[in-house]
Amino acid sequence: MTYVSIQDSPSGGLTLNIVTHCQIYHSSFYSNNHGTSDNRTVTIRVLYTDPLGPLRTIRWSFVMIKSNITNKSSTISHNAGILGSALQIITDQFGNTQNGIDVTIRDVKFNNNTINHLYANNYNISPSFALAVRISNVNKVSISNCTFSSNEGSGLGLINTIATFNGVVNFVNNTAYNGGGIYMISTSFLLLSLGSLLSFIGNHANNSGGAINVEKIVLTIDMNSDSILVSNRCFFQLPDNYEDEIHKKYFHFESNTARVAGSVLYGGATRQCLEGPQQVLSHQFTHISTFINQPGLSIISSGPRGMCFCTDNIPDCNLKSVSVSAIPGEIIKFAVAVIGQDYNTTTGIIIISSDSGELSNQNISNAVCANLTYEVTANNNKIKKIEVSVTIHFETNFFQPPLIIDVNVLPCLPGTYLSQQSHVCECVKSIKSATISCNGTNAIVTKEGSSWIGPNYNNCTNIVYQYCPYDYCIQSQVTFRLNDSDKQCALNRSGLLCGRCDEGLSLMLGSNECGECTNDYLSLIIPFSLAGVILVILLLVLNLTVTVGTINGLLFFANVIKINQSLFYGTDNIPTVFKTFSTNW
Repeated sequence: MTYVSIQDSPSGGLTLNIVTHCQIYHSSFYSNNHGTSDNRTVTIRVLYTDPLGPLRTIRWSFVMIKSNITNKSSTISHNAGILGSALQIITDQFGNTQNGIDVTIRDVKFNNNTINHLYANNYNISPSFALAVRISNVNKVSISNCTFSSNEGSGLGLINTIATFNGVVNFVNNTAYNGGGIYMISTSFLLLSLGSLLSFIGNHANNSGGAINVEKIVLTIDMNSDSILVSNRCFFQLPDNYEDEIHKKYFHFESNTARVAGSVLYGGATRQCLEGPQQVLSHQFTHISTFINQPGLSIISSGPRGMCFCTDNIPDCNLKSVSVSAIPGEIIKFAVAVIGQDYNTTTGIIIISSDSGELSNQNISNAVCANLTYEVTANNNKIKKIEVSVTIHFETNFFQPPLIIDVNVLPCLPGTYLSQQSHVCECVKSIKSATISCNGTNAIVTKEGSSWIGPNYNNCTNIVYQYCPYDYCIQSQVTFRLNDSDKQCALNRSGLLCGRCDEGLSLMLGSNECGECTNDYLSLIIPFSLAGVILVILLLVLNLTVTVGTINGLLFFANVIKINQSLFYGTDNIPTVFKTFSTNW
């Protein structure tokens, strides 16, 4: 087929079923497959599935050269929208194709192909299988100088397929659930010919693998390695004479992103993997790749392979254990990251356990350092140490020793005790009944009223006095630690029952308030002396004496105000005039 143009077809553009040899040259397929009622076709569908037919001994071939497959603004469903919106080549992996199939795609552009989300949701089709080009069960595919751009769904999907890449193959601005550029599954491999380049620019994955996503395969452990590395075949295979081009780059990654993990790559073996029959590559993938504008902690990632503690939101995989001290009931905080391949962050389920028998699971759903907590408990007062283990739930055959948090168990604070029911520190009954709230872990209480709570003289036990001395304590609501009982004292007082002044302060004349006294007050002797002489003269002249009774009313009024000053003004707002001039008679 040469110079064929199929445009605006309401259903698929072309379907080939068991065609021995097919070649498509210089053709265009534009805006097809958006008007059919059930949308069960694809733009180009090539099927080699005839398991009941006779054994075929010839080698089949499909060739597409310099053709445009463009489904711009189309609505495609089922195979069209989910399993290959532009091109679908499928063979039966158990069929009678003795000599195999050759697929050649050269100088073809796959642009702006879309999917039908409604159909996918109705039939519960995994979003991972939304592919612009799907090739299944083909062991010989050649892709040369092609472009996969602006497709909704992975640009290229390979299922049980070995694809050889020649020239420059571009994957630009594709968006998919997994693998914006390439989505690979099972035993698929990328064979890189000499001088080839796979360029991934601006691709995005809503889940993992912004540029490439390799679905999980069975992984094995290199038992001879001290660091427990994967020993599988690399998902990419280099040309035989690669050593002659030691500085040649075969992958280019620029500005690819993934919402969860692996902005460049998720899955697949990249280090300590087999290239060719026997050669084991250590870090070859990074050596043959260029990375531009690929920041973050999850660039080349995979499923969970281990955990690391975090310091300042950066994984520190050299740190295997930490030590903390805590009181039963106290919450200890720590940060860990789930690690995939190349020590890049990924997601997974964290299991936190302790030798006291407690167990909890935490789902780490983002590839970042996660801040976790653990409540320290103790069954009895004899427990001095607790070991908390942080492990990860593995879905593969990896194993990593747990991260360890050594907890030094401190005794409960004065005024609290270790509860045999909750296994944490709780406030004693007398303090709990005298307060609005009481935290047994940090011994912080909230109270109001005239009571006083604090340590005895030996500072080993706490006592509760129902009535604090007159205007010594704050009557309103106050929060304080049991070992800092001065917070409940009024008027700058402190000590047991707020019975003394704060350090450096003295009792002020005519009140219970403590204040700072200086020698400047000595200068008041002169005016008060003069005022005293004048007052005596005034009393004599006016005959204002107690004997006569003229002044008795004024003295009675002053005494009433003095006795009831807390009722009139409270303990915190007594006017200075009464503090200074009120007199006890």
